Amino acid sequence: LIKAGATVLDPRAGFGERLLPLAGALQVQGPRIFDLQIALVSLEAGATEIWTHDRQFVSLRGLRVRDPL
Repeated sequence: LIKAGATVLDPRAGFGERLLPLAGALQVQGPRIFDLQIALVSLEAGATEIWTHDRQFVSLRGLRVRDPL
C-alpha cells in the first residue's frame, strides 16, 4: 500500500514461523522484538537499508542500519 509517498509493509504469510526461531537464534527478547519485526518485514519486502536513530536497533544480515542524523 502506497499513501502520500510512503509504503506500508505487511508481514507475509507465515511471518511468526520465521520470526520466532530467528528471535531465539539472535537472543532477541523484550522490546527489541519490535526491531526484529521491523527488520524482517523490511528485508522480506526487498529493503537493503533502514534508517533509525536507535543505536541499539536489531539488524539482520543484508539490511544496513543507518542513522540519518
